[in-house]
Amino acid sequence: MNKARWLLCLSSLAAWAADGGGTPTTGTPQASVTNPRREADLTTVSLTPDAVRRLGIATAEVRRQVIAEERLYGGEITPPLAASSPSGGLQLLAPPQTLAELIRIADLQATAEGDVAQAQARLDAAELALKRAERLLAARTGSDRAVEEAQAAHRIARAARDQSASRRALLGPALDASAAGSRWWIRVPVLASDVPGLDPVSAATVTILGNQRRIPVHRVTNAPPTANAATLTLDWYYVVDDPGRDRRPGERVEVRIPALGSTTERLTAPWSAVLHDFHGGQWVYLMKGSNTFTRSRVRVAQVTGSNAVLDSGPPVGSRVVTDGAAELFGVEFGPGK
Repeated sequence: MNKARWLLCLSSLAAWAADGGGTPTTGTPQASVTNPRREADLTTVSLTPDAVRRLGIATAEVRRQVIAEERLYGGEITPPLAASSPSGGLQLLAPPQTLAELIRIADLQATAEGDVAQAQARLDAAELALKRAERLLAARTGSDRAVEEAQAAHRIARAARDQSASRRALLGPALDASAAGSRWWIRVPVLASDVPGLDPVSAATVTILGNQRRIPVHRVTNAPPTANAATLTLDWYYVVDDPGRDRRPGERVEVRIPALGSTTERLTAPWSAVLHDFHGGQWVYLMKGSNTFTRSRVRVAQVTGSNAVLDSGPPVGSRVVTDGAAELFGVEFGPGK
């Protein structure tokens, strides 16, 4: 069996040597491309002046702008879970991750609110007893001892009420009130290695999934210090006011956090000019003449406001189609279904 294998190998080497050792001979191309053309030469659309007018074609210049670098993270909507307590301390309550945790927090909040109500009722009763003792003493039908005992009971009831209120404050705003309102927190797990390069002061922006509107948000300074050792992430919290929006805990959002001190001059074009093909390729239509348009490939790095920041694209000063780009795409490839 081994002898047969050696004979097969020797015959293969002999055939390879007879073929010139696999080295192509000079002047004999091993591959050829017929009808070579650049990508841009294949995508020119010419319209009549009347068609340009009816399509409402509008253009804008490709420019270079100073852009603040941003990093994209996934965030999660959560109820506000930290606030200053009456004693000046901060909450140390980790954000709920499951429905069971939400139910447990809601139960703790209801119990704490009941304790506050009972303590307030005892304080009101002690205050009435103190006033009664003071009136009796003024009418010379009471005693100093009764007033002193009423004052002591009033102080004890006030301390118990303040203690109950402090315990309730540690549990944060009521979950049912947060769900009905428009003020939310967003928890953003940030890699520990990314933290030194992020700006903790400047406003970040939040994008709700399925909506391109970007909402500016600010970081919460008194947030609970939570982290995840398994994923090496630290939790940053942002507060968002979004009137008219019905949000639920656990809803996912996109959060763009500005990088620390990193502003560079980048190539930009209007985001409305960028088109996406079936394979995810990104394109713009360049205006080559008054009625002539050429499709050109671009690569978008990020979207800032109404502008797309390009890693590669047409040169500065080129005019790209902003209004009517989708119609030109349909003219070139036919209407989609």
